[in-house]
Amino acid sequence: MKNIFIYIFASIILLPACRESQPEKPVKDPRVAVLEDTTKIREAQTVSTEKPKVVKGKMLPVDQAALNPDFESFRKRVLRIIEYKDVNGLKDILDKNIKFSFGDPTGKENFIQHWKLNNKGTQSEVWKELRDVMDLGGYFEEANQKRFVAPYTFAELPNEYDPFEYGIITAENVRMRSRPGLNGKVLETLSYDLVKMIQTRQRDIQTIAGETYPWHQVETLDGKKGYVFGQYLRTQIDYRAFFEENDGDWKMTIFIAGD
Repeated sequence: MKNIFIYIFASIILLPACRESQPEKPVKDPRVAVLEDTTKIREAQTVSTEKPKVVKGKMLPVDQAALNPDFESFRKRVLRIIEYKDVNGLKDILDKNIKFSFGDPTGKENFIQHWKLNNKGTQSEVWKELRDVMDLGGYFEEANQKRFVAPYTFAELPNEYDPFEYGIITAENVRMRSRPGLNGKVLETLSYDLVKMIQTRQRDIQTIAGETYPWHQVETLDGKKGYVFGQYLRTQIDYRAFFEENDGDWKMTIFIAGD
C-alpha cells in the first residue's frame, strides 16, 4: 500500500514537467513525413494549378509536384538522398553550373567544396537546409513545368510586404508565446499567417524534440507581438532550391539564400 502511495505521489509531481517538455509543434504536424519510401507529402499541402499567394493575410501551402509525374518521381529520389545523407546521390543531381552564391565561385565542384561534401559529407549542414526546403512543397514557375521552385513560401508577396521584413508561418496552429522558450505563455495560435519579423537573437536558439532553431519575435498583421519557434517560420531570403529539366533529365540548378 505504501508503494502504491509513493507511485501516485511521484506521478502527480512529474506530470506537469512531462507536459512542459512536449515538442513545440502545431496540433497537426505539417512537415513532410519522409517515410521509408519517402513518397508521402503532408496532407496540408494542396495540389493546385495556381501558384501560392497571400490571401487575407495567409499563404496556404501548395505543392504542385504531382502535376508532373516525371518531376514527382525525381523528387522522391531527392527525398531519399536527403533521408540517407547520400553524398554521391546528391552530387549526381547537381547541375554542373549550380548557383549557390550571389558572387563567385559557382558550379558543382565549388558547391561540393563549400558544403564540405568530400570529407565527412554526411555531417554537412546542407542536409538540414535541404530538408527544410524540400519539406515545404513548391510550384512550377511556368506552364511548361520545366522549372520547379521549393519551398512554396518563395512565391511572390504582395507589393506592400517587404520580403526582408516579413515571414510566413508554415504550419497550422503554431503557438505564439509571450517570450522565447516553452515556458512562455501561449498568446494565440497562428496558421500560415504572414508576420512581420522583429528580431532574432543567437541566445534564443533552442533544441526541441531534436530540432534546433531560434525563436523569432514577430508581429501579426493585427499588431500582436510574440515569439514563434523557427521550425515553423520561413522568410523569402532563407534557402530555396530550383530544379530544371533538360532533355528529360532533372537537376538542381540553384540552392541559395539571401538576396
